Amino acid sequence: MNHIVVIGFMGSGKTRVGKRLSSDLGLTFVDVDKVIVKKMNMSVKEILQKFGEPYYRALETMTVKALIEDKERKVISLGAGLPVQEQNEQYIKQLGTVVYLKGSAETLRKRLEGNSNPLLEGENQDEKIKKLLKQRDPIYHKFADVEVVTGVKPFEELIKEIEGQRILDKIPEGSFVIPLCIEGTPYSTEQFQKKWDQWNKESINNITFIIGGSLGLSPKVVSKGKLKLSFSRMTFPHQLMRLILIEQLSYL
Repeated sequence: MNHIVVIGFMGSGKTRVGKRLSSDLGLTFVDVDKVIVKKMNMSVKEILQKFGEPYYRALETMTVKALIEDKERKVISLGAGLPVQEQNEQYIKQLGTVVYLKGSAETLRKRLEGNSNPLLEGENQDEKIKKLLKQRDPIYHKFADVEVVTGVKPFEELIKEIEGQRILDKIPEGSFVIPLCIEGTPYSTEQFQKKWDQWNKESINNITFIIGGSLGLSPKVVSKGKLKLSFSRMTFPHQLMRLILIEQLSYL
């Protein structure tokens, strides 16, 4: 299944980023921890205290396996410790495209100040974060199809970078790439028809249209375009832009 899977350390912003990606792409957002909390009718802390960490890890694995069978494409946030469990490796790879939000120890420390996560209790929190991050970073990196650094640039730029990297990885080699972007040349239906006829005469048939999220496309993605196209000066939601493109193609 081609879900979008967000991983990273505690405090890396998985939920916030996941919700924004799901909104931009018109997909349902799923937080694995919240699925477990709802199913058990207990908080994560209560589950850990009553049943222990191995039991909670087993619940995570069961939830991920169920999501593999889910036919509706989603944006999924995984708990920070889930990728570390060896039994989950095969399942994470089956879920879809993995986005790793990489944070420095300093960024994560600031975000986790006052956090009551039981896994950070019992010793100096700063040292615990550094220790866990050193152990987990290589594992997160191993899974990542897209890796971005969080806590450095504005949130919207981070989202645009994630969406841009994901798009670049999906462009078929040798494609005639056409980004639909606000920087593009505006085309009417008639103009688009003429352009399409021209491409047919030139035997250009490996065309890939690219539609960005609500923030538009990153400069790297736009630069890949053979032709930058616009049907409007307005920015549309991802799903609506797909419908506009399909409507235009239906006239060809």
